[in-house]
Amino acid sequence: MAIRQRIISRSGVISAIEIAYFRSFYKVHFETLDRLNIFFGENDTGKSNVMRALNLFFNGVIDDLYEFDFDIDFSSKRASEAQGAVDVRKFSYVKIWFRTPAVHKQALGEEFYVKRTWSQSTIPDYRQEQSRHIDTSGKRQSLTKFLDKISFTYIPAVKSHDVYSSLLKDAYSAISQSDAFSNALRTFTDEIRNQTADLSTSLNRSLGMSSDLAPPTDLAELFGTLDFQTLALGGDQMSLLRQRGDGVQARHIPEIMSFISEKDSHQFHIWGIEEPENSLSINSSILLADRLKDIAQSGHIQLFLTTHSPSFYSLEGRGVRKVFLRAGAVDVESIDGSNVDTRKLMEFMGDRFYLPLVAKGVQEAKEKADNLEDTVNTLKAQIVIRDRPILFVEGPSDETLIKRLLEKTNQNEQIDVIPLGSATHADRFAGMTEELIKRILGARKGYILLDSDKAGRKPLPNKINPEHAKTKWIKSQNSIKWRLIPVSAEANAAFDAAGVIGREKQGACLEDCYSAATRQSALDAGTYALGQPREIAHQGDLFAISDALKDDSHKFYLIRPSESHKTRFIEWLIQQNREECPSIRAILDELIADCTVDS
Repeated sequence: MAIRQRIISRSGVISAIEIAYFRSFYKVHFETLDRLNIFFGENDTGKSNVMRALNLFFNGVIDDLYEFDFDIDFSSKRASEAQGAVDVRKFSYVKIWFRTPAVHKQALGEEFYVKRTWSQSTIPDYRQEQSRHIDTSGKRQSLTKFLDKISFTYIPAVKSHDVYSSLLKDAYSAISQSDAFSNALRTFTDEIRNQTADLSTSLNRSLGMSSDLAPPTDLAELFGTLDFQTLALGGDQMSLLRQRGDGVQARHIPEIMSFISEKDSHQFHIWGIEEPENSLSINSSILLADRLKDIAQSGHIQLFLTTHSPSFYSLEGRGVRKVFLRAGAVDVESIDGSNVDTRKLMEFMGDRFYLPLVAKGVQEAKEKADNLEDTVNTLKAQIVIRDRPILFVEGPSDETLIKRLLEKTNQNEQIDVIPLGSATHADRFAGMTEELIKRILGARKGYILLDSDKAGRKPLPNKINPEHAKTKWIKSQNSIKWRLIPVSAEANAAFDAAGVIGREKQGACLEDCYSAATRQSALDAGTYALGQPREIAHQGDLFAISDALKDDSHKFYLIRPSESHKTRFIEWLIQQNREECPSIRAILDELIADCTVDS
């Protein structure tokens, strides 16, 4: 079978739709349609009728269960107008404007419309009109060929097993023309005849005629009874349609439809899906929304969806068109919500239109979850698969120093040291569940050592008291243990001199574990530099701080070390063999002792 030419439509083959006198619609018009068109609205405002109108136009039926019944599907408002009025005709129509693909532009122009009208006198057929410029038999033949290349698939809100059966029949139609499939079927047929040769011989002897078993030439009905074998968490095989939940089943639908769209003979595929989020958890709904957007962005498939879901409301970007419907006094009213601010949209939809607020919360939660997932993946890539504990520190200079101190006591093989990049990144650990931590660390213990300045205290889990964390390792609910650098007596003297009192006396970084004299030597050597005043200095008295800075030793605690010199200072300490520090050594000894104790 020749490979079908796939034609990409940048904004979707349908550009506009007009529906008149059909069900809840008196006359509605939707224009500037795009690749992914999402219809929102309260119940019974006509969202589903957009899908049914498209299905009627392309497939001649309302849905898989019902054909067009004029008495039921005719607009009630139009019907009331027609009662007793001679000049009001009873008919419904669907009019669609198409963006013409390049291969058809010579015959059909840049854009054209096709209008199909149903009335009591024409059902089940329709009367068709098209743009005036399609005025010759040749152009009309080109139009017919173009329309024959379009496949419209409609998926109702209630997704019964009949939906899957219909899709699998379509899948059969898509692959039945394949040479590979035909060859496989021929092999299957030969084996059937081989296994039943004795029966054929007996029939030939008894009836005097050749009679062989063979599979049907059309396997659509057989395909309609197929099922998917899925694996449960425990590894057991489960039937998709008989054993798995509605949500898992629903996630299969877009993939089956994509398969059909790739394999069948149609060049243009349009999907109409009602409430794709039905039966899905919020997480699955988010994944499905992103997946359907990706499908639409490919340009091969144009999508029309109805939804109440914040997951679909949050979809943005090129190719996404949002239409909001409400019941008006005369007819269903609509507004293009793709580029409308939330306030105006809520004015149109009413005070109880909560979707934007819900969607905002969902989007914030999703972004937080995505950040956590990025952190998990980044850390997993950094962590070598071992069974020893991990100590996370703020930056590379902290990593260099801690590793050096562990090497001096031959403890470097007992624990791995990994820099986070900054204290801010430690904040993500506080928000992780124990299950997520296990995804990163496996069975390994995790420890985090931070400065006790404002940036270092902020990531601490809410239930951990910073004062306690400066004296011992404290375990959080997700099993990570936290520790802060303690404030030295020399630092406290500087804070007292600056007028910093009470709980504000808590800012300290790793460099503060080394005396002012040591840092003055590094400053003289050009391997230490002072940066901006520390946050803690703002808590003191301006005049007291000025007086405190007259003492050279106090400046190291009231002014933060320069970020550009942090690594140079640590390297200088190691070169000078002055890296040993009692407070840091005590923290590491406590850490090593804790690592040897079973959780």
